[in-house]
Amino acid sequence: MNKNYEINVISDENFENLVAEVIFKENDFAFIVSQERSFTEYEISIYSFIENAKERFYNTEKIPGLMIDFEIFQLAINEAKNRLALLDLPR
Repeated sequence: MNKNYEINVISDENFENLVAEVIFKENDFAFIVSQERSFTEYEISIYSFIENAKERFYNTEKIPGLMIDFEIFQLAINEAKNRLALLDLPR
C-alpha cells in the first residue's frame, strides 16, 4: 500500500492539547486528529490547501485529486491516533 501522507504531532494555537496533522501533499488536502473532549475521544478537522476550496468541495466527485482511498485514509487516522496516544499525557 502506498503511504502518500505525512503525519506530524504538533501543538496548535487553536487546540488546547497536542494534535496530529495528516497531510496528503499530492491532493492538497489535510486533516487534524485531536483529543479536545477527552484522552480516548478523537475528532477530525478536515481542510484543504486548494484556493477557494469551499466551492470546489461541493462537487468532489468531479475532482479526482480530492479523492483518497478509504483504506489509506483509515490507516492515516489510526496512525495519527496511535502517535497521539504515545505522546500525549493522560488527563
